[in-house]
Amino acid sequence: MDEELLKKAVSIVEKHMDDVEFSTDDFAREMYMSRSNLHIKMKALTGESTNEFIRKIRFSRACKLLKEGRYSVSEISTMVGFNTPSYFATSFKKYFGCLPSEYGK
Repeated sequence: MDEELLKKAVSIVEKHMDDVEFSTDDFAREMYMSRSNLHIKMKALTGESTNEFIRKIRFSRACKLLKEGRYSVSEISTMVGFNTPSYFATSFKKYFGCLPSEYGK
């Protein structure tokens, strides 16, 4: 049951990967749960908040795209749902300890 919930959660986040406006409220709505219940469930299953879960999936996709080397950092930032390349780079550095341009190398 928990595995199914996680698969559904990942699939929903992937469906909205490039949507800058995708929020935890939208996520909860698509999961047919209240925002607080979703947060509690995600914390119990993954040890992460709902926001951290979404961010982890987005950064996973960004890493794959960076390794491919076919897109610029700014294109990737848009593809994974960040408003601006600079915010993406700052967030990426906080998460991984290096800039996206360094990660791809």
